[in-house]
Amino acid sequence: FFQAEDGIRDKLVTGVQTCALPISALRGKALALRALLLPSQALAIEAAHPGTLTEAEVARLEVDRLAIELRLVARTPYPGAGGRERAAATLTRLDAALQNVTEPTAQLALRFDRIVALNDMGRPDAAVEEFESLPQNVAKPTYVRIAVSDAYRSLHRPSDSLVALSPALPAPAGDVDLNLALIYTYVDLEEFRSAFELADRLTRVLPFVNSVAGSAVVKGNHERLRAELAAGAVYAYGDQLESAQARFERLLLQAPGNPDLRYELANVYRWRGWIDRSLAEYRQVLTVAPDLLPARIGYTYAQIEARDYRRANAAVEQLEHVYRRQPAVERLVRDWEVHNLGEVEIVAQDASSTGAALGSNSYGVDATWHSRPQAYRWRALVHSHEGYALFPEGEARRQRLGAGVEYRAPRVTASGELSAARSGGEAGVRGDFSLRISDHWLLSALADFNGNEVPLRGYRAGVETDAAGVTATYSRDESLAVSAAVRGLRFTDGNGARSLFADEIGRAHV
Repeated sequence: FFQAEDGIRDKLVTGVQTCALPISALRGKALALRALLLPSQALAIEAAHPGTLTEAEVARLEVDRLAIELRLVARTPYPGAGGRERAAATLTRLDAALQNVTEPTAQLALRFDRIVALNDMGRPDAAVEEFESLPQNVAKPTYVRIAVSDAYRSLHRPSDSLVALSPALPAPAGDVDLNLALIYTYVDLEEFRSAFELADRLTRVLPFVNSVAGSAVVKGNHERLRAELAAGAVYAYGDQLESAQARFERLLLQAPGNPDLRYELANVYRWRGWIDRSLAEYRQVLTVAPDLLPARIGYTYAQIEARDYRRANAAVEQLEHVYRRQPAVERLVRDWEVHNLGEVEIVAQDASSTGAALGSNSYGVDATWHSRPQAYRWRALVHSHEGYALFPEGEARRQRLGAGVEYRAPRVTASGELSAARSGGEAGVRGDFSLRISDHWLLSALADFNGNEVPLRGYRAGVETDAAGVTATYSRDESLAVSAAVRGLRFTDGNGARSLFADEIGRAHV
């Protein structure tokens, strides 16, 4: 199709340059060029043969030329601030055209194109402002409503997105763009059942291939693929990850070289907690489509989750440099900035009991501060522990302060801490280690000498304790993980304890 279209364009442009044709033929050729999104060539015919087109048609072609230039600038990456500068310059020309174009239809079309262009350029607030300034009695084309719906969703206003789409509803079964806008609006409204039903209906009505009766030529239907991709993504957003995975894997059997399908499958693997599988899929995508921006962003998130922080930092810097105005890149940059901040974790508990073994009233607070990452992998930590319980013989209080360091690398995390009572003495040392063997298996170990494991009643009597243990965790997916652990305790009063336990963490899907 595209080769045939290119051939038609070449012939039409050549005809403009070489043929002397009647005005009627020139007019038909100019209108055909406009239909093929070649307004500059159509205007060239009018410039060479004045009167071929009407004043309104010339004005509309000028609008079309500006609109195409805006789309090109908005969707082309430029290094540094080049993209913003080009977009601003083109938008200035469009605004000037609004002042000069007096033909009402062309002026309104120019405003419509400005709304779409502003949204394409990553300025949803300006697109919404332009849309809301249009007269209420003006009929807005569906393509404008789709663009402003996307802008509203970018501004986290899904209810307004639905209102903007409502005059164009119900969406015709074959209108993919309108249906997709409505589907994603339902997702943002968390009306997942409506989103699922509409996505499934859209895939059912679109054929897998395009063909003409009596022709032996059969071509794949790109609109069906768009609908399938959207349906899988919607199921993933709706927390039906298993269904989304099955859909994408089935489609990949039919189109194994499609980077969009493989990218969506990589996302699902990552959301299911399978970091290694997702990284492998992202790499395959970027091998054949290195400039596919969503895949680059997803790959960077996977690198962060795999704790490959050095490569993730380089990727974030490059994406910010080239695609700074893209909302998804802005979110990635913000998330990376948050990752590089210090962190405070507080765990508190409070209890009351009618028995005396644990104390009639008790509480505990553990607060841990982590510094900003240093050299990507290291963080200093300070840990404060406060424990209190009231017994018949009196109260018990444990106050300890520790400091140490944490190391985070791909597959391995470790931390060490030295601690002591705030009043002096009772020195202790603690070490944690974990190894991510695969997407499913995690092995961790703990050693804590003179730590906080001893119950407060024993601590009040001067008993101290050492603890050590090993834990193995199997994570099937995001909905099920099973852990088995063995732990031993040794008390300074000669007592000890050994324990073996298993734990299951499950999450049901609705």
